[in-house]
Amino acid sequence: MKDKSIKLGDFGVARVLSKTKSVADTITGTPVYISPEMLDFNENMDASKGYSFGSDIWSLGVLLYEIITKDMPFDGDDMKALFDNISKGKYKPIPKTYSADLSNLVGAMLQKDPANRPTINQLLKSNMLKERISKFMDKATMDGEFEHTVMHGQNIFEGKN
Repeated sequence: MKDKSIKLGDFGVARVLSKTKSVADTITGTPVYISPEMLDFNENMDASKGYSFGSDIWSLGVLLYEIITKDMPFDGDDMKALFDNISKGKYKPIPKTYSADLSNLVGAMLQKDPANRPTINQLLKSNMLKERISKFMDKATMDGEFEHTVMHGQNIFEGKN
């Protein structure tokens, strides 16, 4: 934007899952942002595996990596090569000019196993993100924003993950 803010939208098909542990069984979106578990689902067509909010964390990790490095963490000469690289989960390290906290954040979001990725609540509770968020809104506004039912009715700074 002209004011140097970044606004994100249109992550593909948005789906409200009735429970945090629910899994979706559709595949849409831009291939460079697809998570390893979605590739496994697509290859095996095993709806019991599906994917959950961890896939969204992966995609946000890819996006954050792209913003930081101005490059994609995973690439390939064709779709098979791209998907093979995503499945391996190996990417070039974040340049040392960035903080270890930022590099660790990206690394946590790009964990190959979705069970090892942080939840959105865990991300927003991190000191690094809380400090940055607090620069854009006062405490009362911040508390109010993070009490929305989108976060399953819990204040992310006080509730469970």
